[in-house]
Amino acid sequence: MKHYMNLYPEPFEMIRSGEKTIELRLNDEKRKAISIGDTIIFTNTDDNGKQIFAVVTALHKFKNFAELYSNLPLLKCGYTEKDIDSAKPEDMNVYYSKELEEKYGALGIELIVDFTIENCKNSDEDYICDRLVKYNLSKVPATQEIHFENINKKFLNTSGEIIAGCVARMYCWNVLYIDILWVEENYRLQGLGSKLLEYVENTAKEKGCYLIHLDTFDFQAKDFYLKHGYEIFGILNDCPKGHCRYYLQKKI
Repeated sequence: MKHYMNLYPEPFEMIRSGEKTIELRLNDEKRKAISIGDTIIFTNTDDNGKQIFAVVTALHKFKNFAELYSNLPLLKCGYTEKDIDSAKPEDMNVYYSKELEEKYGALGIELIVDFTIENCKNSDEDYICDRLVKYNLSKVPATQEIHFENINKKFLNTSGEIIAGCVARMYCWNVLYIDILWVEENYRLQGLGSKLLEYVENTAKEKGCYLIHLDTFDFQAKDFYLKHGYEIFGILNDCPKGHCRYYLQKKI
């Protein structure tokens, strides 16, 4: 069973690092639902993108915090060597009233951290991508010298404005993925899309590409790609609601 709790940044970091292994709470109705083996998901109050998944290993129940403070190792409860000498049960009055303490009693939730989740930084994204690529290439060696080579092209009008463009990348095994192909509305139905696609295909072929794949929505360019020799190999229905996403390929 999963339970959710919020933590201020300092105790959050102490639990994440393993310095704090016992979380102190009232033994109220919410906490009485906790059992050994359950998972508690702690969310950082300053950054809800940071969460700790911890497994409950023991539950220590007491009549009040005075009894708890007398029986549990406070250095595992969030105190440090700097403040342990001044630790006292009344410290919990900041969070809970005496009336609630008398009503519910106190609880020490002993934990072991399973894992922590945080939002990725740009450098993290690069690291994750690099690790996956390393794994992939250990299974199927690359057939192109530059593992990821962009083939991005644009058409300009006489004023230097971009009127069409293609964003594509040839990866690892001489396969091209076309991410975006776009033509400005005023310039559509003039053959620009076909010329741009042909140019990208030829450029990729010169670099050793043998296979191209892409996807498009039913309200975009499915028929355009079919006309240019692409074949549908997959359909994702109801993406977005009421529409389809088509996956196409072409060998060159």
